[in-house]
Formats: sequence, C-alpha cells, structure tokens
Amino acid sequence: MSILNWLFVNQPTWVSNVSNLTSITVFGAVIGLYKRFNCNQSGCWRPGHHKVEGTTYRTCTKHTTEEFHTALQARHAKERPQQHRFLNAHRKTSNQLAPQFLTNRLSPAFALAP
Repeated sequence: MSILNWLFVNQPTWVSNVSNLTSITVFGAVIGLYKRFNCNQSGCWRPGHHKVEGTTYRTCTKHTTEEFHTALQARHAKERPQQHRFLNAHRKTSNQLAPQFLTNRLSPAFALAP
C-alpha cells in the first residue's frame, strides 16, 4: 500500500492533472533549451558554445573549424536567405552604406559626398 501512496493514487484528479501538466511543461522546456543551444552540425549532440559569424548557428568545440563554419554559413544562406542578408549587412564597407542611409534622413546640406 505504501507504493500506491507514493504513486499519488489517493490524490484528487485535478491535483494529478496539474502535476502532469507541470511535468510535461518542464520536459518541453528542457527539450527546447537543448535544441536552442545544441551544435548545429547535423548529427552532433554536443552543446554549441561557439557562434558561427553571420548566422544564428552555434557549434561545439569539435566543429569549431573554418571548414565547418564555412559549410554552415553556406547552409544558412541557402535555408534562410533574407535573414542571412540581414545578418551580413555589416560586412559591406561604410562607404557603400553611409550615403544611402544618411541622405534619406539628413538635409541635403549634411549629406555625405559619394
């Protein structure tokens, strides 16, 4: 009988449903955090500590090489082209961005010369 009490058989139905919902929520949060911080190299289960420049991807210590990062950057450009362009906009030189950016917001007297 002590095993049945340990399994919460004598509790009201709403108490067991709340505890089930809580455990499912915690389990889902753990899986979500694992997927968020997991290494993005396919087939790798390790946590990703190193960010891949110009993407939202992370890699583990084993996959922190230029070869893997280049492959992940190409994959990111193929799978999410709009996000990839946005994240890599800073790579353009300031001479290319400044005139377009500033001429739209400043008066002509303060516009930069091309």
